[in-house]
Amino acid sequence: NDGAAPRWFLDEKGRVNNLFRRTVKRQIDYAKQQKDIYDADLIAAGGIKGNMTQAGKQAGERAKLWFAWSRQSGMNSTTTNSLKQAQSLNGIPTKQEDWDTDPLRLGVLGGIIDCARKPEKLKPGQKPYRFIENKKDYMITMNTNVEFVEYDEQASHPHEEVKRGYEMFNNYLDTFIPEHLRYFLQKLMGYSLLGGNPERLIAYFYGPTSTGKSTLLNLARASAGEYGTTVDPSIFENRNFNTELAVALPKRLAVSSESNNRNIEAGLFKRIMGNEEISVPLKNSNIPIKMKPQ
Repeated sequence: NDGAAPRWFLDEKGRVNNLFRRTVKRQIDYAKQQKDIYDADLIAAGGIKGNMTQAGKQAGERAKLWFAWSRQSGMNSTTTNSLKQAQSLNGIPTKQEDWDTDPLRLGVLGGIIDCARKPEKLKPGQKPYRFIENKKDYMITMNTNVEFVEYDEQASHPHEEVKRGYEMFNNYLDTFIPEHLRYFLQKLMGYSLLGGNPERLIAYFYGPTSTGKSTLLNLARASAGEYGTTVDPSIFENRNFNTELAVALPKRLAVSSESNNRNIEAGLFKRIMGNEEISVPLKNSNIPIKMKPQ
C-alpha cells in the first residue's frame, strides 16, 4: 500500500525485511505478556512455584518458548532463508516480463485508467476509457503518480495546481503549436502512454532552438511518471550488454535528445520500433530479459 490506494511496487527499501522485524516484535510482545501472567501468579503463590496454578505454570512455559522462537526468527540467516524458500512456492516467483504488460491499462494515483472498451460496443455518452480500482491480479507496478482528472474538468478544478497546469499547457499550445497540429500532438502524447507500439511509431522533434521542443518532452516525461525514462542515444548501438535497453524495455515512453551524429544500428532500431520481442543479455545473469518494448 502506497498510502493512497493498494498497488504493487518494487521493494527497494527492504520493506519485506521490515515485515519480519514487525513479526518478531509481536512474538516478543506475546512472550512478555505470558511472562507477566507467570510473574503475577508466582507472587500470588508467595514465591513458591509448587503453589502456582496450572495456568500460571503454562504461561511461564509459553514465555520461554516464544522468547526462544523470537530470537531464532530475528536472525538475519532466518530472514534470508525464509525469503529464498518463498521463491520456490507456487504462485510466488514471477518474471519481469509478467508485470506491467497490459497495454490498455495505465496505473495512476489512486487507481487505473482502463482503455479496453471497444468503440463499437460503447453506449451513447460512454467514453472509451474508465477509471477503475487497481487489483493485484492486474500485476501493475508502475504508476504515473499523477491524479487522473478529466480534461473538461481541469479548468474549473478546485485544486489550484490542476488549474494552473491546464492554463500552462494551453498557453504552451498557443505559443508554439499551430492549431492544425494540436489534435495530432495530443493524440501522440496519449499514444505514448499505451503499452507496446502497434503503429510502429517513433517521434522526432526537429526545429530551431527555443521553440518548445524540450519543454514538451520534459512535460511528457514528467506526466508519464514511472512509465517514462530518459535514455542516451547509445541505446541504439549493438552491444553485448545494453543495460540502458534492458531498463527501457518495460517503459512506455523513452525520451532522448541531442544524438550528436551517433551511429544507429539499423537492425536493432528496427526491432525496437517494430513491436517485436527483444532479448537483452544481462551482466552476471544467465537469464536474459525477453519482452516486447512497451
